[in-house]
Amino acid sequence: MVVMGEKFMDNKPFSDVYIHQLVRDKYGRKMSKSLGNGIDPLEIIEKFGADPMRFTLAILAAQGRDIKLDPQAFESYSKFANKIWNATRFVLLNMDDFEKIELTPDMLEIEDKWMLSKLNKTIKIVTDALKGYEFNIAARALYDFFWNEYCDWYIEAVKNRLKSENKKIAQNVLVRVLDSSLRLLHPFMPFLTEELWQNLPKITDEKYLITAKWPEYNKEHEFENEENEFEKIKEFIRGIRNVKAEINIPQITKVEVAYKTLGDNSWIKNNEKIIKELSFVTTLEVVESKPSKAATSYVDDTIEAYVKLGELIDIEAERIRLNKKKEKLEKEFMKYDKKINNANFMSKAPEDVIEEVKEKHAFVKSQIDKLEKLLEELK
Repeated sequence: MVVMGEKFMDNKPFSDVYIHQLVRDKYGRKMSKSLGNGIDPLEIIEKFGADPMRFTLAILAAQGRDIKLDPQAFESYSKFANKIWNATRFVLLNMDDFEKIELTPDMLEIEDKWMLSKLNKTIKIVTDALKGYEFNIAARALYDFFWNEYCDWYIEAVKNRLKSENKKIAQNVLVRVLDSSLRLLHPFMPFLTEELWQNLPKITDEKYLITAKWPEYNKEHEFENEENEFEKIKEFIRGIRNVKAEINIPQITKVEVAYKTLGDNSWIKNNEKIIKELSFVTTLEVVESKPSKAATSYVDDTIEAYVKLGELIDIEAERIRLNKKKEKLEKEFMKYDKKINNANFMSKAPEDVIEEVKEKHAFVKSQIDKLEKLLEELK
């Protein structure tokens, strides 16, 4: 194409050529008619849609190695497309009396500053990755940001604010972040993002997403301190949620929590309201030592959170359940342990299979260690 452009148009049509990875089947074999292991893109589009197919290929396209394409991967990123659709639907359902306002730092809550700061960093990562043709890095950054941060944390954090009279700031942050997210996602998922963007409250005069301005890094949205503080809040909440999950307590069950800190705990006191809302906690108090009948979450090296069990569970029945779970995991661990200690397997198995066994071995061991700590506490 470059040669023909130079020959007939006296001008090259483009300067950069991207040589993409070879797409193989999930076992690493070349796709061929004789093996019958080819994947028809039209069938994938029919089943999952064009956008999930595009996004799947982009997120797997790491430079320097071939793509091992398992058709199940399309299903995973089809769920991501659904997540984008549902998040946008939630935002639109909460836009009653929406009014665009200019946001200043003094208006914003800690979760707003954290969200805008995270968006800012994502804009930089995605822009730099696309400039370097690192499509997988850009796609992964967008996936993690939109699902794990915008949906799982920010939307949850502002749900109560959207029910209050003072909801305009939360509405504006929700819309602005969603607007920027759809712009960043547009090269990967053009059909879905254009459709959704057309339905957003208009915060610019632009008519189409495909011709809209690309988001830019904004120095005014550098909220490093608030971002770090909110990350600590997330770890605290996650610790409480993990204890509930491990002891079979439904997440929406309200619990009492105590905590002990070695350092400054002012950030917990300053953010008590949001911690309680997102972890369904009724009381949050500082203590010198662990209360009786409580399960511990080691938030970090300086903080221990104690979920008071009281009459929430039958401790003896829970110990029996956890011991059974531990026995099952120990059998699974031995299976992987035998493989790792089998010289024949380690010398002959493909490298990716060995790596997978090692990862499962380490993961199961970590689960057993957690259960042992929990069982010790239940004594």
